[in-house]
Amino acid sequence: MPTYADLFEQAVRLQANPETLDDAIHLMNQVLNADERQDVVLFHLATAFMQKDWNGLAIRLFQACPSMDRRPEYWNNMGVAYRNEHRLKEAERCWLKAMEIEQRPEYFSNLAILHVNEGRPEKGIPFAREAVKRDPNNPKNAWNLSLLLLEAGELDEGFDYYDAGIASGDRLAKDYGCSTWNGEDLTGKRIVVHGEQGLGDEIMAMSLLDELDAHITYDCHPRLESVAKQSFPGIEVVPYRKEGTEWAQGKRFDYQIPILSLFRRYRPKRRPYLVPDPEKVKEIRELLKDIPRPWIGIGWAGGAKRTNAHHRSFKLSQLKPILDLPASFVSLQYSAGAYEKLERHYQKVQQMSDNE
Repeated sequence: MPTYADLFEQAVRLQANPETLDDAIHLMNQVLNADERQDVVLFHLATAFMQKDWNGLAIRLFQACPSMDRRPEYWNNMGVAYRNEHRLKEAERCWLKAMEIEQRPEYFSNLAILHVNEGRPEKGIPFAREAVKRDPNNPKNAWNLSLLLLEAGELDEGFDYYDAGIASGDRLAKDYGCSTWNGEDLTGKRIVVHGEQGLGDEIMAMSLLDELDAHITYDCHPRLESVAKQSFPGIEVVPYRKEGTEWAQGKRFDYQIPILSLFRRYRPKRRPYLVPDPEKVKEIRELLKDIPRPWIGIGWAGGAKRTNAHHRSFKLSQLKPILDLPASFVSLQYSAGAYEKLERHYQKVQQMSDNE
């Protein structure tokens, strides 16, 4: 018959695997049924809830831990739960409290994260540098520093750290059975460049493809296949970024590189580089022919909760000063329910106009 200590040890092992997280929670609950005051079990259960994105429940459980005031890791994890909900002031308070108890590299790193995409990178850079100094082998620290430096406009140093995002899991890594290109002479060589990050990032980096004096294969996002083939007729384009590398079996490449890593050596020139499909252009012109010019495409929502959608999205009502301008606005919003949302918005606007 396993003891409660045995059950808890088993739960901790299961907690490390997302696929067995629910089993871990079940075992921890069994242990707490016997003694609800077990501090370390409460902490692990709170962390498990945080892993499931049940952050409010996690925060309440962290607060219930009897030894909260003297355990920096408890404050740290509660800060992560607040950060997951974009409650940055509470997260900062928790991480500063953890730092009062013990100064660990991850606490500096977390305080640095608070300032990514918040319009104040200069406040996060010192924390990120300290995290890198204290734990130089943790790629997450260098990745955070890269993001802050790039946001601050320090492009050269920012891109020097940018490849840390591959090791940290924040950037796509693909293996085509060859070495990563690090600036070697490409004369007569074959290189595969693969897309990554968001579509906007990949489109921006496409401007660097013709900087490479090599036989190039570009493994792009499937939605970019057409425009890539139109724009770079001398490059082999394959649309398998979101898949594996099975398509490359039997092919020989000398080097590979993620497309945004090209920014370490090149900067885009101020010139047009994308060529749209003429048939698509004709089709869209026909679709819009009875609508007055100018035509302006517009979207209002992007990202997900994890990628700061609250900073990248607008309410349609916030766009009213723009939509009132003398132009024809065309919705480019592709998210589910976008058309219906737009219809409801204009019905509401029409009702307000009729009531005036």
